[in-house]
Amino acid sequence: MAPGSFNDQRPVRQCQTLEALMLATESAICVYGIIKELPEGKTAYDGHELSVSYWELICGDPAGGAEALLNEEAHVDVQLDNRHMMIRGENTSKILKLRSVVMLSVSRALFQGRLFWQRSIFFSICDRVDHFNFRMTKTIFFLLF
Repeated sequence: MAPGSFNDQRPVRQCQTLEALMLATESAICVYGIIKELPEGKTAYDGHELSVSYWELICGDPAGGAEALLNEEAHVDVQLDNRHMMIRGENTSKILKLRSVVMLSVSRALFQGRLFWQRSIFFSICDRVDHFNFRMTKTIFFLLF
């Protein structure tokens, strides 16, 4: 049966292939199916579900996945190279959330006290170009975290 035929009566042999058995955590797959409304008694974000009839592997991940690269014994350079994966972890995401709360509270306190002006990245890049004859009258302090 060709992909895209969307036959719900198709037997589930797709999960018994070598690709399915060797599927790693970060592999990319393409899923084919029909979006249907949910039956009574089930809940979902928008009230719909995907009834999958076929899937195919786009790009496989090396064996071991992220667990092989990012463990407690991983070198700092390896962790920094794979920081997009580290952020998904429980500890790193909690640290970044805490950092965000601290930054927000500090910036709010300084903004209310008029001790700090925040400049956008575009203004700081074009700092030396004066397009509109704009002159700064106050000193701007930077907070770098």
